[in-house]
Amino acid sequence: MMTDEQHTLLTEILKLSGDKDATSESLLQDWHLRIKQAYVKHRPTEFRITVGHRDIDRFERLPLKVGDEIRLVSFTTERYIPVKITELPSTRFGYYRGVITNQLVKDSRFESGDSVYFSEDQVVAPTKPTRRRRPPSV
Repeated sequence: MMTDEQHTLLTEILKLSGDKDATSESLLQDWHLRIKQAYVKHRPTEFRITVGHRDIDRFERLPLKVGDEIRLVSFTTERYIPVKITELPSTRFGYYRGVITNQLVKDSRFESGDSVYFSEDQVVAPTKPTRRRRPPSV
C-alpha cells in the first residue's frame, strides 16, 4: 500500500490521477510493462531463421497482421518464444515488432513484456492439421 506522499509523487512523475488504493499496484505494473517494451529490445540476430530452401509451404508470404500470436526460436535456448505482433514493417525489407507474451524457459533472458524485432523468415510456420487415417475395418 502506498502512502499519500508516495502516491502524489508517482502521479506527478507519471502525470496521472486516480484513487491510490485502487490503482497503485496496477499503475506500477502497467508502467513496468511500458518501460520494458520501450527500452528492453531484442534484435533479430537473437532468433533463428526457420525457413529453409526446401520449405515449399513458405513460398508465399505469411499473412501476418497486428495482434497475431506467433513463435520465434531463440539461439540461446533453442526454445519457442511466444510473441504478439504490435507493428508491421514500414518497408518490404523492414522488421516486424512484437512483445513477448509468456516466458516459457526458466532464467531466460527473454521475459514477458520485452520488445522484439524479427523478420518473416524467423516466424515458425504454422503446422498444417494432419488427417488421421481410419484403421482398416476387419
